[in-house]
Amino acid sequence: MRKTTTGPRSPFRSVSWIASAVFVGALASIALVFTMQGLRTQGEERMPSTSTAPSAASAICAPLSGDDLGDTKWSPLGSSYVPSQADVGPGVIESDGFRRCFAPTPAGAVMAAANFVIQGSAGADLRLRLAAEATMPGPGRDAALAATGTGGSTNNSVQIAAYRVDEVDERAALVTIVVRTADGRLIQGSVPLAWFDGDWKLVVDPLTGAYTVLSPVANLGGTTPWSAGS
Repeated sequence: MRKTTTGPRSPFRSVSWIASAVFVGALASIALVFTMQGLRTQGEERMPSTSTAPSAASAICAPLSGDDLGDTKWSPLGSSYVPSQADVGPGVIESDGFRRCFAPTPAGAVMAAANFVIQGSAGADLRLRLAAEATMPGPGRDAALAATGTGGSTNNSVQIAAYRVDEVDERAALVTIVVRTADGRLIQGSVPLAWFDGDWKLVVDPLTGAYTVLSPVANLGGTTPWSAGS
């Protein structure tokens, strides 16, 4: 059914944070503070270059340019609902539920962050693909891969509740995502992203293999409500 609205523990696991209010895995405090300047240095300019051919990864992402979330559709992924919109993304949804190819816009960054959050809660196989394919290359991705287990198929009912664009430009974004747990609690955290190889990628702390920490919130104040039930 589709809904429409107008070693270290894995950084993508969700079993323990539902009990302890830590997002997509039992994440400790992050030593590396993600700033926009730091994210920009990891991203790349979106301006096309006539002297370089597109990479294989970017070539398989059809260009998207939507920057409005007014026609979001919500589809089930495991026991959660995941958002999509034709002109925002994801442009590619694979048979196992892995989603990629988002618009290089603020709305595209929000859509990418929300999809990454839900995929990170949807089982070990998708968590591993997030670490391998949706994470900026380098020491951070290496740490994420080392921290991400391949066993088990735990899926938890975590629902997107709201978002806030904290900062965004052509190379980087910080997007706050609020989720609602199965027992009704609200938890929020900022997801750092960089534009690389034709798509938004997660930026992971190389010291911990983690990309965010969450904290409980009492309500949706300061965010834009956005959910399958709204």
